[in-house]
Formats: sequence, structure tokens, C-alpha cells
Amino acid sequence: LLLLSSLLVTSTLAQIGQAPLTLFKVPQDGPEETMPRCLDGTAPGYYWRNGQGDGTRSAVIFLEGGGWCYPSDVTQSSGANCAMRAKTGLGSSSKYSATIPSTGYEGGSGYLSGDGNITAFANFSVAYVKYCDGGSMTGTRVDTQTVNNTKLWYRGKYNLNAVLTDLKTKQGLANYERIILSGCSAGGMACYIHCEAVATFFHPIPVKCICDAGVFVDVPTVDGLQVMRTRYFDIANVMESKPGLPEACVNANGENWQLCLFSEHALAHTTTPVFVINSLYNFGAWEYLAQSWLDTGGVLPDWQTCYPANGALTPQSYAKCNETQKTIIQQFRSNFIEKVSTAVDPSSPHGAFLDACPNQHCQTSSGWTLVTVNNTKMNDAVARWYFDNSVEKHVDIPFPGNPTCGYKSPICSNCELTGKDTDGFPIGASCW
Repeated sequence: LLLLSSLLVTSTLAQIGQAPLTLFKVPQDGPEETMPRCLDGTAPGYYWRNGQGDGTRSAVIFLEGGGWCYPSDVTQSSGANCAMRAKTGLGSSSKYSATIPSTGYEGGSGYLSGDGNITAFANFSVAYVKYCDGGSMTGTRVDTQTVNNTKLWYRGKYNLNAVLTDLKTKQGLANYERIILSGCSAGGMACYIHCEAVATFFHPIPVKCICDAGVFVDVPTVDGLQVMRTRYFDIANVMESKPGLPEACVNANGENWQLCLFSEHALAHTTTPVFVINSLYNFGAWEYLAQSWLDTGGVLPDWQTCYPANGALTPQSYAKCNETQKTIIQQFRSNFIEKVSTAVDPSSPHGAFLDACPNQHCQTSSGWTLVTVNNTKMNDAVARWYFDNSVEKHVDIPFPGNPTCGYKSPICSNCELTGKDTDGFPIGASCW
């Protein structure tokens, strides 16, 4: 009888942990200058699932990914054009569903799955924050921009502020015992950018940050073009992101405050504990093989057999690279490690799991129990760091030395892998 009772309780808890998440939209009240708005002016929102058992007063706030739009790009017919993006779920809340399945978002089948056999965070409450501003939740612009007869709002920071307030009041996070800020891709970048601010907002509740696939490094292309700075500086300047960036980073960088949109610069000035989950190679093609600052989705012609597309570097394609190309690819790894050296530093409170899997992006789903570095699985490293304050600094050997990457096709947990996604983005773009 006791065994049957125990099994019923376990089964019930598992069902709760894997229950759908319910939509909440934030109120659009207060002064217009700081009113939360998606790109198209609609109300931002988040999906919520209550915790269970010992996790009822623990929460993960997970920031959705989805790339960026660039206000100066008014010609492309993709989501990099803010006017085009405003017509999709990454720029408007008008078509958000009332619920999403427990596995229907980044991390949902791994880190936040609700399955205690997969993750140590199974019992935590989950807030999945929808991303609808195009600027990693940093914009503070008061007036609108009109592009192709479409009025656009850049209010990302105010959107996040409104969600955090709603979580504190409506979902009771003011009375929680511990909170984690997480995110994937563009949401992972937002995780770095807003880590300190979220910790301050919920103080004295302990906050840690677990940021997945959110480091897009400040490097020139192989042709010497500053495409990454052009992209992110355009966002920072036009969306007026300065007040939405980490204060310590902004103060340290002076006239170049726009650098604080890069995760590496935000992390360098972050004292709140952060766990860095990232491939040492993923999105390299988009960063140093781009032909222009616009998101063309392609690579330079002489790289197409070596590094065919973003996330498509495999041991087979690497064998076709010439020695110069191989040197550039491995130098990117070295640069990446240097740029997140704060996390790797043994004296810092941060943790790191940096693998050599170019096909892995948003790994809190796809690689959570798959990828191993230093004989340690990702889920085990994160759990020990978070719950036991263990020192976890895992840096992989150079590509293509890791046999646990799962090479079949580029892995991305929240986008289609071929052609274009349902919003018309190029391959992989919806999980940026």
C-alpha cells in the first residue's frame, strides 16, 4: 500500500512537472514613455508553470531566443528587417497560443523538462519569457520608427521590466527562495546582459544565471569587416539600448558603451554567478565568414566545402578544409576562450561548459544529457555548480575531437533545420 501510494505521488508530480505552460500578458498601463510593447505595439507576455514538491519556491526565468532585427535594414524580406519581424511571433503577441506544451520551447526537453531522470531542476517553477522586441530586450526608445508604413516600438528593456514585475506580484516570486535567469541564443545573450539587473531586482533572493548559446563574439570577418559591431551597434544606437545595458559595463566602456551588447563585455563586469554553456565553434560562420553585416545566411564562396553553413561544420567537411582554413577555425576557438576568460578563471564564481560541437546550439535541450567534456555531462556539471557550489570549468579539446556531439545535421532545438522556418527566417535563424 505504501509502495502504491509512493508511485501515485511520483506519477502525479511528474504529470505536474510536464504540464503545459499557460500564457500571461503583462498590463499596458502607466506612462506611455515606458509602456511595454512588442515591435508592433502589442503587449509582451510569458508562459508559466508552477513548481512542485521542493521546487514550489524555486523558479527559472527563461528568455526566448530568436535572433535580432536591425533598424537600419529596411530592404530584406526576412526577420532581420524589423518591419518584417513585427508581423511574426518574434515581433507581435497577437497570435500567441493560450498554452504551450512542456517540451515546446528551448530547454523544455532537457534542462526544464520536469523529468527528474533528466534534470535536477525538474521541480522548479518555469517562466518562459517571450521575445518580441528584436534587440535582446535592451531597447528603451520612447518614440516610434516607421518603416515601410509600419510603426515600430523598441521597448525591450521595458518589456522585461514589466514581466519581472508581473512575476513578482502575480506569480509570487517576491516570496521565492531562489531564482535562476536563463535563456538560449538571443535569449542567452539577454541572460548575460540582464543577469546583474535581475539579481538586483529580486534582492535579497539569491539569483544565479545559466546562459545557453548566448556568446556571439566581437571579431572581424576573415576579410577584416566589422560585421558583428555593425549589427549590434545598429541595435544599440537606434533602439536606444544604453539604459538597458549593464551599468558597470557601460561605465567602463565610455564612448564605446555599445560593446556591452556583446555577452563577453557584459560578463566581464558581472559579479552575479553565471554558468556559460556554449559551443566553441557554433555560429562562427555567421561571425567571421559573413559576406556583409546583413544576415545573408551564407558563407564566403571559397569556404563552402569546408564550412558549408552555420552549424554545418562536421568532421567530414573539416577534412576538406585547407591548412589556412583549419588555422582560422582553431584560432576562433582560442579567441572564444579568451573572450570568456572570466568564466574560466578558477577564482571566479562562474562556471563553464565549452564544447567543441559546431552542430550544437541551444544545448539545454539537444545536448543536456548528450554532450560530454572532461568526462562530465553538461547536466551534471550545471547541477553540481548550482546546488553544491562546485567548481565546474570544462573546456573541450579542439574540434573534431569530441565524439559525443551527435553529428547528423545542425542541431537546434527550436527551429527547422532545412530551408526557412515558419516565419521565413533562414536555416537556424529562429533559434538565435
